[in-house]
Amino acid sequence: MAAYRLQCNGNWHYHHARKHTKICEILQLDILEMTSDRMMKTIEPDIPYQVSLAGREEWALGEPQYMRKGITWYTDGSKTPQGVGAGIHGVRPEVCLGMGKLATVFQAEVAVLRECVRLHVDRGYRGRTIFVNSDSRAALLALASHSYTSKLVWDCHKALKELAEYNKVILTWVPGHEGIQGNEGADKCAKAGAATPFIGPEPVCGVAYNQVRGAVSHRVSNEHRKKWAS
Repeated sequence: MAAYRLQCNGNWHYHHARKHTKICEILQLDILEMTSDRMMKTIEPDIPYQVSLAGREEWALGEPQYMRKGITWYTDGSKTPQGVGAGIHGVRPEVCLGMGKLATVFQAEVAVLRECVRLHVDRGYRGRTIFVNSDSRAALLALASHSYTSKLVWDCHKALKELAEYNKVILTWVPGHEGIQGNEGADKCAKAGAATPFIGPEPVCGVAYNQVRGAVSHRVSNEHRKKWAS
């Protein structure tokens, strides 16, 4: 995987590649030739938005009262046998996004947060309090990190910074599949997105590093078994 990381970071030099650095060619995996989501690690000290991972008790009676003082949205990602989708639920509009078959659920969760944020940026909000609720702790923790190696997470972070320049932006964790109206609405939109045929080249947001690592591990294990069986 070191060779793949070098390739993603732009430090790959085929003209003097040694045998151990030719692993991407030797394995002959299509996924290694696809656009990658991985980028060189970037450290970002400034996170002007808030990330709240409050417990389930905060949602015991439904949506917290304080959210009614701001603009509140819910986002969700979903993977079904038909594909991967993402959904945005709020006052208006409801958005259903098809993301093809190669995206991961984590990518769907981050991508839909980014789209929700961009929606607000395009509307030119100023001086507002904006709540964006997601049931993906992994996505929220990635955005709260000061270290980024995913292009998708980095793009979402930049969109959040732009929105937070003139607004108070709060990303909040919401328990999934517990009858909370907004979350259920976002889940419905995400499933509708997953059922929507995707038109365009895939992967829609770059192949996740974990997908590549899994594919390489699987290929190496298979080749190892073949060698010992022969």
